[in-house]
Amino acid sequence: MKKTLLIIMALAGLFLSASEAEAKGRFSITPRVGFNLSNIGGEGSLDVYSTRLGFTGGVDAEFQAIPMLGVSLGVAYSAQGCNTNEMWNYRSWTKNINWHIESHQLHYLKAPLMLNFHVGKGVTLKTGAEVGYLLSARDCGTKYGYYGIVESGTIIVGPVNEYPNTYYPDGDKAPEPSPDGLYGEIVEYRNKEHKDAKDTYHRFYCAIPVGLSYEYKQFMVDARYHFGLVKIVRHSPDNIMDNRCFSITLGYRFNL
Repeated sequence: MKKTLLIIMALAGLFLSASEAEAKGRFSITPRVGFNLSNIGGEGSLDVYSTRLGFTGGVDAEFQAIPMLGVSLGVAYSAQGCNTNEMWNYRSWTKNINWHIESHQLHYLKAPLMLNFHVGKGVTLKTGAEVGYLLSARDCGTKYGYYGIVESGTIIVGPVNEYPNTYYPDGDKAPEPSPDGLYGEIVEYRNKEHKDAKDTYHRFYCAIPVGLSYEYKQFMVDARYHFGLVKIVRHSPDNIMDNRCFSITLGYRFNL
C-alpha cells in the first residue's frame, strides 16, 4: 500500500512539474455578456408557458494550474422566467377583473464554480455548480374589467377572492368583463400591470451548469445549460416547478 502511494505521488509530481513549464499557473479574468433562453417546467407548470429571452452578464476568474484543467469562480446577473398566455378572472361583489399574464420575470444574482477541461485548441468543456439569490420577481401583463363606485366617488374594494379565481387555459378566452351585478356608478378599467411576485418564489437558487466554450484570440463564446435543482415556488408542497435555462455569452479573456 505504501509503495503504491509513493508511486502515485511520484507520477503526480512528474506530471505537475512537466505541466508547470507550459502552463505556469495561468490566472485570467473573463467579463462576458449574452442572453438566456429560459422556461419554467416540472409538475405544476402550465401548458401555456413558453421560452423567454433574457439578458445575462458577469465575470469569471479562472486559475489554470495545468494545461488541461482550470477552476473558475464567477458572478453573474441572469434574467429568467417564462412567457405565458394565462387568463385569470377575479370576481367579487364589487369588481369583475380579468388578469391576462404575459410573462413571469425572475431576476437572479448567481455565483458559478466551474471545472474547465481544456480538451483541444481553444475548446473547453465545463461543469460545476452554481448558487444564487432571487433579486426580484414580477408577473407582467394586462388587467381589465369594471369597478363599482358609490355616490361619493370612492372605489368599493371588496375581497379579491370572494368568489374563487377562474383560470382559462390556452385556446379558451375569459368572458368579457361585465358590470352585471355591480351597483352605483360603473367605471371601466384597463391597465398594464407589473405585479411584485417575489414572495411567491424561493429566494435561494441552485443549479448544475454544463457547457462548452471556444476561444479565439482571447475572445470566448460560451454555451451552458443550467439544470435547476430546487423548486421555485414557496408555500406549495405539491408544486415542484423548476428553472430551465440555456445561456450563450461572448467574453474576452484577460491573462494576468
